[in-house]
Amino acid sequence: MKSKKYLLYENERGDAVDISRNINIKRYFKGNIFDQKKVLKPLPTTWLEIDLGQLKKNYQKILKRVGPNVGVISVIKANAYGHGLIPIAKALEVLKTCKIGLASVEEIQLLKNNKIKTPTILLYPPLNTHLGLLLDLNTEITVNNLKSLLLLNKLAKNKNKIAQVQWKM
Repeated sequence: MKSKKYLLYENERGDAVDISRNINIKRYFKGNIFDQKKVLKPLPTTWLEIDLGQLKKNYQKILKRVGPNVGVISVIKANAYGHGLIPIAKALEVLKTCKIGLASVEEIQLLKNNKIKTPTILLYPPLNTHLGLLLDLNTEITVNNLKSLLLLNKLAKNKNKIAQVQWKM
């Protein structure tokens, strides 16, 4: 996997925005990035450099540590903790992570819309109104009460599917 760096900044809504495609990073900062006088444009609130090569090294260290027959669930909820959900998910898919843990239905839809095939798990119990959609998205669903579990079972039967469930106590 080739190492790629991203220049991200946090906008006023708290979203991490990738600006690396639009900016020549070496020209963005004239010399020392801490010298405000040499900056071509006002500095973003924050910025991150994402090194996917380092992600690969870290993931391989985890695999060595847990052993050969243990699956790794990569938790990248909340826009991969502000690092960019899609690029991180694509990198983890190449590394063959067994599952991706997410925080919202919208994140799961985003991965599916971007052709990420790695299985997903919704880490938090969803609203019951989202259960049918989650079944259609073929994601593992966290459930924490009998009412939701029974409803999920009924919906799965109606859709001729088997629900993948994590029971949260």
